[in-house]
Amino acid sequence: LRQPIFSDTGVLTIGYGYPNLVAAESYNSPGSPYWAMKALLPLALPETHPFWRAEELPLPARRSVHTVLGAKLLLTTDPRTRDVTAVNPGQPVLDWPRNAPQKYSKCAYSTRFAFTVPVSGAGSPAEGGLDSVISLSDDGRLFRVREQCFGAEVRDGAAFSHWEPWVGVELATWVIAEPSGHLRIHRLRTSRKLWAVEAGFAVPYTDKLTRELLADGKPGPLVRAPAGTSLLRSLAGERTPECVDVGANSHLLASLSAMPILRSTHEAGEHWLACWAGGGAASDDVVAAANTFSIEIATGAVRVLREGAPWWNSAGDPCGESSAARRESLGKLV
Repeated sequence: LRQPIFSDTGVLTIGYGYPNLVAAESYNSPGSPYWAMKALLPLALPETHPFWRAEELPLPARRSVHTVLGAKLLLTTDPRTRDVTAVNPGQPVLDWPRNAPQKYSKCAYSTRFAFTVPVSGAGSPAEGGLDSVISLSDDGRLFRVREQCFGAEVRDGAAFSHWEPWVGVELATWVIAEPSGHLRIHRLRTSRKLWAVEAGFAVPYTDKLTRELLADGKPGPLVRAPAGTSLLRSLAGERTPECVDVGANSHLLASLSAMPILRSTHEAGEHWLACWAGGGAASDDVVAAANTFSIEIATGAVRVLREGAPWWNSAGDPCGESSAARRESLGKLV
């Protein structure tokens, strides 16, 4: 009950971490939070009920990186905190859910950091719900996020899809899941000049004095607050690091948030971009994970190295090929 879940009249409010209609759906009503409260009905059971008498057992061990073929998702579990992240190739969203691209087509969704939605039509990094994804603009002002992602596939802890925001523009994206973060690799082919913004997790906070923005942090832009640390490390492409305060009430968990971003400008042609996107409870762990990987780009292909050794490459299957060492790591239980 630390969260403000009741209105002034004592009615449950719509929202997740705080009253917030911006993140709601058109089908929500005053009865929606009461419907959701059904999950707490066991609290009404008497103490003699078997529900309370049963022996409490530990959660079963699970893979640190789990490929869910049916859902086309990669679920990762941080071995230190048990935070879970859904790494996402992108879904072919429909138009009727409110803010569907932000809710279904970001590169990753974290139990620690959640996500943001747009709070205006500005389409800017501060207002457009651009966290945890790459966004493109053809005028340098209004940015589009991935919406209709085609050819989405997942295999062996890697995801692939491609997006065609305008005629003559194609963005192919590979996302490589790791227990403490993920690698994003993009191949942009464009017939026009474009601007790009790549964003990490948006860190929620309630007091501006408790958040720290390090645009020139090492190894990349970093946002730190009591909720955790979010970091981007550019691995390929000429990009400018920044940190952005996100518009109020756009975040699911708190009314305020901030995120690290990488900006770039691209003339017509083919361009490769890559980064490490990490987040967690402790800054030292987040930074250490970011320094583990490097990228090599050859004609039409890319290779990921982990501490100098081959880890993954984009050859063959749409999701690429993992090394034997990486495939073995995918079976690790936490």
